[in-house]
Amino acid sequence: MGKKPANNKWLVRLIFLLVVVIIVIFIFIWTGNIRCRAIPGACEVYWGVMTIVTGRNQPSVLILHDPTDDEGLGNPELLKQLLSDKKGIAIHPTIADIRYLNPEQLKNVSLVIVEKAKKISTIQLLTFQNYASQGGRIVWIGDAGTVPYDGDNLLGQEGSVDANNPWVRVTDENMIIYFNKFLGVNYITNFCNVRNCTKEVYSGKLVVVSDTHPLTYGIRSGLQIYDNYSIVKKTEPNPTPLMIEYGANLFDETDKTKNYGKVFEGIVTSNSNLIAYYAIPPEYLAEDDDKEKYYSFVWNMFDGMVR
Repeated sequence: MGKKPANNKWLVRLIFLLVVVIIVIFIFIWTGNIRCRAIPGACEVYWGVMTIVTGRNQPSVLILHDPTDDEGLGNPELLKQLLSDKKGIAIHPTIADIRYLNPEQLKNVSLVIVEKAKKISTIQLLTFQNYASQGGRIVWIGDAGTVPYDGDNLLGQEGSVDANNPWVRVTDENMIIYFNKFLGVNYITNFCNVRNCTKEVYSGKLVVVSDTHPLTYGIRSGLQIYDNYSIVKKTEPNPTPLMIEYGANLFDETDKTKNYGKVFEGIVTSNSNLIAYYAIPPEYLAEDDDKEKYYSFVWNMFDGMVR
């Protein structure tokens, strides 16, 4: 009879330990330190719990763009179509106008994709940073946010590596927003700003650094591209599962002294994998007029960020 309390005590401790482990795993998934796919059945449990907590079917996806932007990289309608395709991910993203972005709009959203939105305000950049600090996941594409709003301030310190960087802003309270470090890259230019390019002009090949990375899983290197993309440089040694190789040094056609190199970052992850920067919109690789369509880049983008 005297052994039962001792057995019960160990059972309580075991249950308590199990609860603590589950909470820790949940927090690690929420913060992006581990992917739910790393633990069998964890994705179903995690997103099931998030669905109950938020009252919204999870994982949910919001695509933000500027409908008035005729130059920014990306095709949000095509991206939505590819994500909705029953032969692929078969989810139903929401598309919204980034000009009317507010923090409430991002509540209970699992993944935000920002593209075709060159003009983004400093306040909006802060909104995205706050969203990620609360466990939100972001895919930032191409040249989004490289044009500030009228009245927004860039860092103008002469000699600073961040001087006049479009992703480095200064608030009215003189607080510096290093959105470039948040994304893990510095924007330089777009390929088609350097080359007089058309759909038939070769712009490089995709070099898969890791075919086991969730964002590039199962994709082979050497896929040729004929699309526009952003040329960026990493701000620090962040994971880079994809590179773009031009094949030779890329010189500006109008100024031969400008040499951009021949290998550029294609995908860079940062902030415990909560942020993924794509130099080329993944939907560009699966357009109707492409001879070869690389659907896996779109599917991997979703799976790699939320599963």
